[in-house]
Amino acid sequence: MMSPAMADRVRRFYVYQAASSFAIWIPFWALWIRGNLSSDFEFTLVDVAFWVGLLAFQLPVGVVADRYGRKRTTVLSELFRSAGILGYGLATTFLSFVIANVIWSLGAAFSIGTSSYLYETLLEAKHESEFPRYIGRNTMIQLLSNAAGSSVGGLFVQATGDLRLTLFVGAALNLVAVLLALTFVEPRVERAVEPTYGEQLRQGLRVVLRREGVALLIGLEVFLGITLYLMAIYRPLYLR
Repeated sequence: MMSPAMADRVRRFYVYQAASSFAIWIPFWALWIRGNLSSDFEFTLVDVAFWVGLLAFQLPVGVVADRYGRKRTTVLSELFRSAGILGYGLATTFLSFVIANVIWSLGAAFSIGTSSYLYETLLEAKHESEFPRYIGRNTMIQLLSNAAGSSVGGLFVQATGDLRLTLFVGAALNLVAVLLALTFVEPRVERAVEPTYGEQLRQGLRVVLRREGVALLIGLEVFLGITLYLMAIYRPLYLR
């Protein structure tokens, strides 16, 4: 049985995920961005900036996470996400939206490792075999919070008539996730860390290239992520 202290850390992680996923701006950000651009082509290029940024940041962010711990990278993830959301609200030109999306992609790159915090917490408690059950519960919390945030966002826009305000309020609300992440306790587990950043990056590349299973999982995650993201970003435009 998990100790009360460990159980509290897991519950705190769930509360953090609920706060992070409560995004009232999700149904409206694409509408705001497209409304300030001159063409669908520019809108697509803004989207491309996100994926290029995510690809470029992925391995360096993994190195930072291994060297400095999951708590710090989770805090950085939420700070960059808050800055990206605020950037969407402040932006009115193509270049400013590209910059905001690159900042958002850095937050997304850091956030991919948040599940590692949960796994390593369970590993420290010697309950790592139960990770699928815990991560499934975590996904349910995220989806429910997404749905709740979208519903509140709809009521907010109906009352104010201002899409942009959802981004400003969303950036402020996301700071709650930053505060919760600051309360995390870094898991005490061994990590394989190379002596230099360059060697750590090369080691990561070797793992991906030599292990077909790892490469396949990464490819599947990228495929599913792109598919869901494209649905989320373009659906509001065609439901107007």
